[in-house]
Amino acid sequence: MLDQYPVLNGALEVASGPDATIDFLRLEHVLQRYRDVWVVIPVKPYLAVDARRVGEHLVGVSCFAVMSSGILMQNTRAEEGLSRLVSMLMGGGTNAGTAASGKGLVEGKANPQARWLFQGNPLLSIGTRPFTSLQTRYVYVDGGDIYQRSIGELDVSGMFSRPRSSLIDLDPLADMHEAFRREAFDRAIGDEPDVEKLTQLLDAMFVENTRVLDRVTLHHSEASPGEAFDYKAPELTRYGRLVHDATGAPRVEMAFALVHYERALRDFDLLKAANRTANKEAALATGVYCIVSVAACLEAVANKLFFIEKGRHPTMRDRGTPLEKLDAAAATLVAQTGGTYVPLHPNDASYVAMERVRVLRNSFMHASERDAAISPDTLLSKVFDEVSEARCRAYLRELRLTVGKVFDQLPKLPAPIVTRANTTWLGSLEVP
Repeated sequence: MLDQYPVLNGALEVASGPDATIDFLRLEHVLQRYRDVWVVIPVKPYLAVDARRVGEHLVGVSCFAVMSSGILMQNTRAEEGLSRLVSMLMGGGTNAGTAASGKGLVEGKANPQARWLFQGNPLLSIGTRPFTSLQTRYVYVDGGDIYQRSIGELDVSGMFSRPRSSLIDLDPLADMHEAFRREAFDRAIGDEPDVEKLTQLLDAMFVENTRVLDRVTLHHSEASPGEAFDYKAPELTRYGRLVHDATGAPRVEMAFALVHYERALRDFDLLKAANRTANKEAALATGVYCIVSVAACLEAVANKLFFIEKGRHPTMRDRGTPLEKLDAAAATLVAQTGGTYVPLHPNDASYVAMERVRVLRNSFMHASERDAAISPDTLLSKVFDEVSEARCRAYLRELRLTVGKVFDQLPKLPAPIVTRANTTWLGSLEVP
């Protein structure tokens, strides 16, 4: 079966220059607005696009509405924003993610210096509906300005999802599209569809398309532009997330929990390499800093959750260990959603391990050159036992499990580090 609707009389060209987003939206608009660009054909997939007619309709189109299949994003660079969207779909924790105050999803006028369209599937993919104005949001292009507004939600209660809106009744169009899909594709092998019926359904859908596009055009004319941004997207790196201060100025919030977690994983990898070559000095140094980074990661996670709960960063007056701060903040946040938080238990292996990491970190960072016993097995200082490969592997595992236990109870908050087992990222580094 073809995976895209065929194109007749030439090819559809989507520009890739500075106005590529507008060019793509203009093409989508023409495919939704003009019935004559679609041709019913007697073979699968029974519908094709006439490129010549599309080109004719594209000329001079500068102000228009479209129910875009893409989602208009802003304020970040496209490659950085896309990597965060993909990471979120995979469970998060491999980059800093996004913040609500970053206003990445356009609602109103898009940032003219930093806007991009997230497109899940190619425009003419079979199974999508490029010939219908069926979406939960619309985009309006006014010359060089682009606006996006949400007008409904996706109803997933039936066998096939459909958008619903209080602004306009989309059910007639959704019903027609469903009838078209059944006639064209839900058929036994060898049972060909009624081409005349497909033509009639397509005609009726474009009457509805016009009604929908006219209504959202009116809605745009009556709506305020919303909160507007106009700046170049900063470079975030994997560790930064975009936020805005009280004045609306862009700032970058650094995800130090992720920085420390990755440092711990890299030092653990160096520790293993040192052990393979029997380099005891390197093994000690990398083991120490693996543990220091594990402790710093847990503290950063606790401080982040403290900030989310209280709206301020902790100070010296906010006493308590990282585990205590983590539990207290999580309990409040879960209670705000009507739930009951299950706290970390002091007898759990994860709790014991993280407390030991805290004590070790303090002894390393506030070090006085105290003596330690000698291991009868290795004839090395027992400090080597504390920072061994086995201990560091266990500490990294218990860190991941501890953060997972907390954030599994906060499903609306993405975990700041990877909490899933058997995750491969940072090349081939082991993630205990």
